[in-house]
Amino acid sequence: MMKYKLSYDQEQDLIVGKVEGEIDPHAVKAMATEFAELVNRSGCRKLLNDLRGAHITSSTFDIYNMPRIVDTQGVPISCRRAFLLSGSSEDFNFLETVSIN
Repeated sequence: MMKYKLSYDQEQDLIVGKVEGEIDPHAVKAMATEFAELVNRSGCRKLLNDLRGAHITSSTFDIYNMPRIVDTQGVPISCRRAFLLSGSSEDFNFLETVSIN
């Protein structure tokens, strides 16, 4: 089960996220919805997401669909996202590739 926290840092003009547990489509949808709401309230379009305590689902199909899930939750395409990872992972690399394309 994924736990997450999102907050807006007004001083840095940055939305900061921290994720722990398994990242799956249901959790991505919930987090993306909250992120879109924070973007609308704050006007900030930058997210720094700490994923060092998280692991991604092993389903290639689920990973492939995660960027689409984020898009359908109202997250503006102009948002910039950066991720902190504890190490290299083929699954996170694949997620990055499908997110860019």
